[in-house]
Amino acid sequence: MAKILLVTAGRGGTGKTTLALNIASGLKKLGNRVVLVDTEAHIPALGYDTNFFANPYTLVDIVNRKIEFDLALREFSGIKYLIGSWNPMDFKKTPSEKILEIVDDLSSNSDYIIFDSPLTKETINLLDTTREVVFVTKPFIEEIDELQKLDNIMDGKRTGFLINMAGRVRHELSPKAIEFLTQTPVVGQVPYDNHVLLALSVRKPVVEFNPNCLASRRIIEFTSNYVKGKLRLSRRGIERGEPSVRLSIPNSKLKNLSEKISSLENKITTIEKLLKEENELVVIE
Repeated sequence: MAKILLVTAGRGGTGKTTLALNIASGLKKLGNRVVLVDTEAHIPALGYDTNFFANPYTLVDIVNRKIEFDLALREFSGIKYLIGSWNPMDFKKTPSEKILEIVDDLSSNSDYIIFDSPLTKETINLLDTTREVVFVTKPFIEEIDELQKLDNIMDGKRTGFLINMAGRVRHELSPKAIEFLTQTPVVGQVPYDNHVLLALSVRKPVVEFNPNCLASRRIIEFTSNYVKGKLRLSRRGIERGEPSVRLSIPNSKLKNLSEKISSLENKITTIEKLLKEENELVVIE
């Protein structure tokens, strides 16, 4: 039976699909058979990254038994993958429970199944097939409200945050701050790296494009820890080797703290803007 990992995010722009593709590629590099499944209900981002827009068959076609697996499954850098629907109405016409029916078929010929899924109804139904969820986020306070969506749907799941595009600006949340605010462990941190953009431009996973760049090393470290069962995925609070303080923060206080931090960040942004404008002043004699 294949091991299933759900990669999701609360909003767009986190780099979820890019990380899902690179996690799958990292697992492949470790000698595993991997299937990457995109469950986007409209424009499948995975299609952009793999450049297979010409493929007329999608996950919905398999779910509705219109075609066989072999026609819809494509291969990219040694990874088998399924793209989501090109038509936004397809998922509305297809009961999301049917998506779960294909998991057994996929499991028979793979070691790992990676679901690249937005945080939607389809994703919530997919949670019934997996106990492990990685939530991709950027290290900014405005992401915190989105992270709170986990409270109602992640009960009983082994979850963790994978921070993406870290180290770009000074006023980022640290992994410890994210753990403190969400009581969910940070299982990995991928830095902002121009090699990722270069890899996307030539439609290659960055772990193949430049396996020695910092982003690749962090992604490969994450996949290696996942295979070895060393990720600190946790059902409740933060699981660590050493004792940790577990805090229960009322939502009202968390919201107040979030507003204060947001206000402080706005002030910092204003100060930085003023300093930049001052440095750009040109004295004309």
